[in-house]
Amino acid sequence: MPGLTISQPAHRDIFPTPSNEEFHGRRIYEALDPSRQEIRLIRLHLDNNNGPVQCDLLPAVSLSLAKGRYTAISYCAGDPTNTTPILVNGVTFNVFANVGLKSPFTEQAEA
Repeated sequence: MPGLTISQPAHRDIFPTPSNEEFHGRRIYEALDPSRQEIRLIRLHLDNNNGPVQCDLLPAVSLSLAKGRYTAISYCAGDPTNTTPILVNGVTFNVFANVGLKSPFTEQAEA
Protein backbone atom coordinates (compact mmCIF):
# COMPACT_ATOMS: atom_id res chain seq x y z
CA MET A 1 0.00 0.00 0.00
CA PRO A 2 1.55 3.33 -0.97
CA GLY A 3 2.35 5.54 1.99
CA LEU A 4 2.03 2.71 4.51
CA THR A 5 4.25 3.19 7.53
CA ILE A 6 4.97 0.61 10.17
CA SER A 7 4.12 1.70 13.68
CA GLN A 8 6.44 0.19 16.25
CA PRO A 9 6.09 1.80 19.67
CA ALA A 10 9.03 1.07 21.96
CA HIS A 11 7.02 -1.39 24.07
CA ARG A 12 6.07 -3.32 20.93
CA ASP A 13 9.44 -3.47 19.23
CA ILE A 14 9.30 -7.27 19.21
CA PHE A 15 5.84 -7.31 17.59
CA PRO A 16 5.56 -4.94 14.61
CA THR A 17 2.01 -3.74 14.06
CA PRO A 18 0.28 -1.98 11.16
CA SER A 19 0.10 1.79 11.21
CA ASN A 20 -3.05 3.09 12.93
CA GLU A 21 -2.20 6.62 14.06
CA GLU A 22 -5.64 8.06 13.19
CA PHE A 23 -7.43 5.35 15.18
CA HIS A 24 -5.18 5.69 18.22
CA GLY A 25 -5.34 9.49 17.99
CA ARG A 26 -9.12 9.36 18.40
CA ARG A 27 -8.80 7.66 21.82
CA ILE A 28 -11.68 5.33 21.05
CA TYR A 29 -11.00 3.09 24.03
CA GLU A 30 -9.74 3.32 27.58
CA ALA A 31 -7.03 1.24 29.24
CA LEU A 32 -8.10 -2.16 30.54
CA ASP A 33 -8.32 -2.76 34.29
CA PRO A 34 -6.03 -5.74 35.02
CA SER A 35 -7.61 -6.24 38.46
CA ARG A 36 -10.94 -7.03 36.71
CA GLN A 37 -9.28 -9.16 33.99
CA GLU A 38 -10.99 -7.04 31.34
CA ILE A 39 -11.06 -7.80 27.63
CA ARG A 40 -12.16 -5.83 24.60
CA LEU A 41 -14.86 -7.15 22.31
CA ILE A 42 -16.05 -6.03 18.89
CA ARG A 43 -19.42 -6.52 17.27
CA LEU A 44 -19.11 -7.33 13.56
CA HIS A 45 -21.67 -5.86 11.18
CA LEU A 46 -22.57 -8.54 8.69
CA ASP A 47 -24.23 -6.22 6.18
CA ASN A 48 -21.19 -4.47 4.70
CA ASN A 49 -22.33 -4.83 1.04
CA ASN A 50 -18.85 -5.96 -0.07
CA GLY A 51 -17.26 -2.84 1.43
CA PRO A 52 -14.77 -2.88 4.28
CA VAL A 53 -15.64 -4.94 7.32
CA GLN A 54 -17.39 -2.71 9.86
CA CYS A 55 -17.51 -3.27 13.59
CA ASP A 56 -18.17 -1.51 16.87
CA LEU A 57 -15.76 -1.59 19.76
CA LEU A 58 -17.80 -2.44 22.84
CA PRO A 59 -17.05 -1.22 26.37
CA ALA A 60 -14.45 -3.30 28.20
CA VAL A 61 -15.91 -6.22 30.10
CA SER A 62 -14.62 -8.58 32.76
CA LEU A 63 -13.61 -11.91 31.25
CA SER A 64 -15.74 -13.73 33.82
CA LEU A 65 -18.86 -11.79 32.73
CA ALA A 66 -18.16 -12.38 29.03
CA LYS A 67 -17.54 -16.12 29.34
CA GLY A 68 -19.58 -18.01 26.76
CA ARG A 69 -21.01 -14.82 25.22
CA TYR A 70 -18.55 -14.22 22.38
CA THR A 71 -16.68 -15.98 19.59
CA ALA A 72 -12.91 -15.54 19.48
CA ILE A 73 -11.06 -14.73 16.29
CA SER A 74 -7.56 -16.14 16.32
CA TYR A 75 -4.89 -15.66 13.70
CA CYS A 76 -1.15 -15.52 13.12
CA ALA A 77 -0.12 -11.86 12.74
CA GLY A 78 1.87 -11.95 9.52
CA ASP A 79 3.50 -9.15 7.55
CA PRO A 80 2.70 -5.69 9.03
CA THR A 81 2.96 -4.16 5.54
CA ASN A 82 0.25 -6.49 4.18
CA THR A 83 -2.88 -4.98 5.71
CA THR A 84 -6.60 -4.68 5.11
CA PRO A 85 -8.59 -1.66 6.30
CA ILE A 86 -11.67 -2.23 8.43
CA LEU A 87 -13.90 0.35 10.12
CA VAL A 88 -14.02 0.37 13.92
CA ASN A 89 -16.61 2.82 15.25
CA GLY A 90 -16.44 4.46 11.82
CA VAL A 91 -12.67 5.00 11.94
CA THR A 92 -10.28 3.17 9.61
CA PHE A 93 -8.16 0.55 11.37
CA ASN A 94 -5.52 -1.46 9.52
CA VAL A 95 -5.46 -5.16 10.41
CA PHE A 96 -3.12 -7.86 9.21
CA ALA A 97 -4.52 -9.09 5.89
CA ASN A 98 -4.70 -12.67 7.13
CA VAL A 99 -6.99 -11.84 10.09
CA GLY A 100 -9.82 -13.38 8.08
CA LEU A 101 -12.75 -11.27 9.27
CA LYS A 102 -14.44 -12.39 6.06
CA SER A 103 -14.64 -15.77 7.69
CA PRO A 104 -17.14 -18.52 8.41
CA PHE A 105 -19.02 -16.04 10.66
CA THR A 106 -19.81 -13.68 7.81
CA GLU A 107 -20.06 -16.39 5.17
CA GLN A 108 -22.72 -18.25 7.18
CA ALA A 109 -24.66 -15.04 7.80
CA GLU A 110 -24.57 -14.14 4.09
CA ALA A 111 -25.82 -17.59 2.98
